[in-house]
Parts: sequence; C-alpha cells; structure tokens
Amino acid sequence: MKSVKYILDEKWQILLRKAKADLNAATILYRENGISKEVVMFHLEQAVESIHKIIENITYEEFKGNDLLVSAVILKFEIVGELAKNISEELRNKDNGINWKDLIEYRNYLIDNYFEIDLNTLWEMINNDLVKLKEKLLMIK
Repeated sequence: MKSVKYILDEKWQILLRKAKADLNAATILYRENGISKEVVMFHLEQAVESIHKIIENITYEEFKGNDLLVSAVILKFEIVGELAKNISEELRNKDNGINWKDLIEYRNYLIDNYFEIDLNTLWEMINNDLVKLKEKLLMIK
C-alpha cells in the first residue's frame, strides 16, 4: 500500500509535468504571429487558476517545504509572464488596471534568480496580487 507522502509526491509530480507542458504550449503560441486576444486571455486565466489549484488547502509552511509545489507555481508564473508579452499593444495600453510590464518583469526575475526567490513574497503574490489579476482578467473578457 502506498504511503500518503508517496501519493502526495506523485500528485505534485503530475502537476509539475502539466505545468511544464503548459509552458511549452505557451512558448509555441507566442512564437506564432497573430495570437488572438481570446486565446491569450484564455491561457492567462488557466495559468492563474492552476496556481490557485496547486496551493488549494496548502499552508505557507507546506508550500515552502515542498519543492515540487514551489516549482509548479513558478512555472505557472512564467507562463503568465510569457503570455503577458503577447498581449497586443492596444490592450496593453488600455487602462484595465493590469500592469503587464510588471508581469513580464516578474517572469524574467523568476527565470534569472531561480535559486534566490523569496518564497514569502511569492506566497503573498499568489494570495493577493493573483486574486486581483483574476478579477481584472474577467472584466476584460
């Protein structure tokens, strides 16, 4: 019989593999010209929702102690930043309350400083900034 820890580790490995697959899909999307606003917005909403699902019912202590969880969340944030780069200039310049530049810069920070990421800041962003981002994305639709 599998232990609870083994089952949980298996679950996070599956989530991490899915996050990597989503990042690959986002990379393919942004390399193609003419990505529609609807496609980008759909994938942005999916990435934000995935982050919330990953940390659902998880405490900060559990989060920071589980490298698979942290890695999955970071990958999803990278996807958000990649997709933000593909928002049209028209949408980016509208006053919709979303700071697209910050999303892109945070993606770059995560990639460039992977081993120095402040997990407390990341946790706060998940629980504060992502909630606001999700609301704003729904308003744009």
